[in-house]
Amino acid sequence: MRFELKPSSGKIAPGSFQIVKATFNPSQEKDYMSKFPIKIQENPKIINMELKGCGIAIGLENVPSKIRLGPVLPYNQQCYAAVDISNPTKHFTELISLDFDKTYRSDIEMLTAY
Repeated sequence: MRFELKPSSGKIAPGSFQIVKATFNPSQEKDYMSKFPIKIQENPKIINMELKGCGIAIGLENVPSKIRLGPVLPYNQQCYAAVDISNPTKHFTELISLDFDKTYRSDIEMLTAY
């Protein structure tokens, strides 16, 4: 299920309202649509709430796409290269280097030991 409503059921007192949180979790890059029937007790009419969402793939671009570092003697010099990483989309993206993320590394070690 790509859409989820919380709470999924409940009662609303007269003159009050209920905020319903809709969560969308796509698995592919495509458009999604789902109808949720809302049944009101003692009322034969069913209200259909239509939810739509679009799954998109977030991608980063790096220039240059490949880096070749020259030979370096151990403990002698450092060799480095600069890379421009850009986000061409209109969505915020978090970039994490798995080699330096201590939480990721400890999680992997814990899972490996398990």
